[in-house]
Amino acid sequence: MQPVAGKLGDAGDPGGAAAVLAHLETILRSRTFSGAWRQQRLLRFLVDKYVQGLAGELKEYSLGVEVFDKGEAFDPRLDPIVRVEVGRLRARLEKYYETEGRKEQIRISLPKGSYVPRIVRCVDGGTAEATPPTQYPAKVDGSRAFRGPKWWIWAAAAALAALGWAAFRLASSAGGQRSPAAYEFSRLTREAGRCSFPSVGPDGRRWLYACLERGQWDLFARSAGTELGVNLTADCAADDWQPAISPDGSQVVFRSERDGGGIFLMPSAGGPVRKLASFGYHPCWAPDGRHVVFSSGTFFEPEDGPARRASELFTADAKTGELRRITSAAVVYDAVQPSWSPHGHRIAFWASSPDGRRDIWTIPAPGSATREAVATPVTQDAWVDWSPHWSPDGRFLYFTSDRDGSMNIWQVPIDEQTGRVLGSATPLRTPSAYSTHFSMARDGRSFVYTRRSISSILYVAPFRPFQAVDASVAKPLTGRGRQVREPEFSPDGAWLAARVQDPEEDIVILRPDGSQLRRLTNDRAKDRNARWSPAGDYLVFLSDRGGRFEYWAVNPDGSGLRRVAPSMALVWDSAKNLVGFPAGSEPLCVLAFSRPCPAVSLPADFAPISFAPDGRLVAGRLRSAPAPREQLYVLSLADGTLHKIAEHGWSPVWLKDSQNLLFWETNAIWAIRADGRNRRMVLGLPGQILQQRFALSPDQQFIYFVRTEIEEDIWLAREHGTGQTGNMLGQLR
Repeated sequence: MQPVAGKLGDAGDPGGAAAVLAHLETILRSRTFSGAWRQQRLLRFLVDKYVQGLAGELKEYSLGVEVFDKGEAFDPRLDPIVRVEVGRLRARLEKYYETEGRKEQIRISLPKGSYVPRIVRCVDGGTAEATPPTQYPAKVDGSRAFRGPKWWIWAAAAALAALGWAAFRLASSAGGQRSPAAYEFSRLTREAGRCSFPSVGPDGRRWLYACLERGQWDLFARSAGTELGVNLTADCAADDWQPAISPDGSQVVFRSERDGGGIFLMPSAGGPVRKLASFGYHPCWAPDGRHVVFSSGTFFEPEDGPARRASELFTADAKTGELRRITSAAVVYDAVQPSWSPHGHRIAFWASSPDGRRDIWTIPAPGSATREAVATPVTQDAWVDWSPHWSPDGRFLYFTSDRDGSMNIWQVPIDEQTGRVLGSATPLRTPSAYSTHFSMARDGRSFVYTRRSISSILYVAPFRPFQAVDASVAKPLTGRGRQVREPEFSPDGAWLAARVQDPEEDIVILRPDGSQLRRLTNDRAKDRNARWSPAGDYLVFLSDRGGRFEYWAVNPDGSGLRRVAPSMALVWDSAKNLVGFPAGSEPLCVLAFSRPCPAVSLPADFAPISFAPDGRLVAGRLRSAPAPREQLYVLSLADGTLHKIAEHGWSPVWLKDSQNLLFWETNAIWAIRADGRNRRMVLGLPGQILQQRFALSPDQQFIYFVRTEIEEDIWLAREHGTGQTGNMLGQLR
């Protein structure tokens, strides 16, 4: 590249300061940057410094203090907010130039390992790089040797900060809402594997968590003044995870895969293990320590949780193991990850509705003054809201949400007795793009949480029917730092459709070699599960852009966006007609390929997913099956014979012979005959996450699958002024 003639400060330079700043304003007004206030502020600061010739001042410390208002005590070694936000800004800029800004002549990027922006502009079909203006030494005289803001600005800022801190302490002493700026953050776990699910003991001096190391989850305990945790379940070869310490600190309840799986109890310091229930996930103690609440279902990630999971909540007597179901479809369709309020009045949980929404709810706890089990919504919106946790005084409900563009922790004031929401949700904004699994110390001055980093990478590997896939020769098609999921081949094999999440969920198409990625949607709507029409002239996908999840269609060039049908079982039949199968109603022809368009007659109880190539068999589910309704069946259209394929089967893909199919179950891809015989594993990734959706190339010579890489550590948020004394969370750094 040849530098642009002149410097950015030269007014006559067409690629200089004026053009760059005008381009900056265009970016900040774009749909891609809409609502992304942190990235807007950061980008403006970086470009302004660059144009002024002050690129040498772009250091991590200065960005933390001047852009993110961290104060002079900011320590980049403990607080990664600058690195996190710069990474998010880099991804958002890439997204902008892939879509709205693809025709822009000026390009701004952030090279990895640097905070100085790189600015280039197109010159005669190529690119030329702009040279930042030179910074000349400032003249210093005896009366003004201090460079920077005037002394009175610093004095005013200090006064305002003091007033702000005093106001915060007053609110805190009155039991008011915590300010995000009132915490300092530090990393606690440094184990080699993933560490998550923290649970703080009642005295704040001991806490438990789970770590995934060498392909196995184990429970660890850590006390004040120690650097590493003690493995409490090292003698068990099965996974042990999702721990919760009892209110008196003497016991821990957890999910384990030992002895057929379920909910188990043991002393919090380790020791004999007792089975409490033969099923269940995400256990949580009642405040009196006599009962445990848990959900019958679980999830890998909240965005991908089955929309028809239909999990229920149960309580168990901690001594006798007596079980009681406390939710059902009559109360709320789905319920997972419960949290019992501190005074025992209500139980919070999150639910995945049939139309794909993820919201927070509460119900009266068993034995509370309210006898009728009516679910009360806490959130009712298009965001992914999950992982609820009560504040120690019961005045706030914390939860994880992506409502500001990143997955972070939010708090909402609530009436613990009635579940009535008393105000708007506000963010804590931890220094992470993904924070969840919140646990607060009893004094309310510190909390721990899981900081997560996710990459979903698309791979391709040779495929031969009835043979295991050699994952060691699989080739990655997309890079780390981006989530690409749900691959789907076009009928001619020229394109793959997929969903990207960065952080918005959009539909893209890309070549089978991973090149030429193009966005078909680019907005705040959640767009998922794209499928090609049999002719390849449009795609159908689920979207909440109309206020609820419905099916929409779009052309391969991104044009022709239109609503198609409400959420229901929707498939292409063997005649290439798009047919809907609403529950309790007759099937209907949504989009006709052939004329006339007769809808295939299926049993009313059967919800189809995929027809075999010859049209004689169809894979699907029974609506009357017991919760969570994940059983996969194959139905013969000739005689109505049903064959059960899997207990928890997803994503059925037919082989060309119409007699065998592939499906996903328990983190592996399996092959099986249509009559349920000759089941065998095709692809497994021990210790790794294999996404449910996969695809075969049209000639069925290659399999495309998605492997998700997750890094997790546990972090501490400590109220300013807590110091090195007091509870354990005040001592660990």
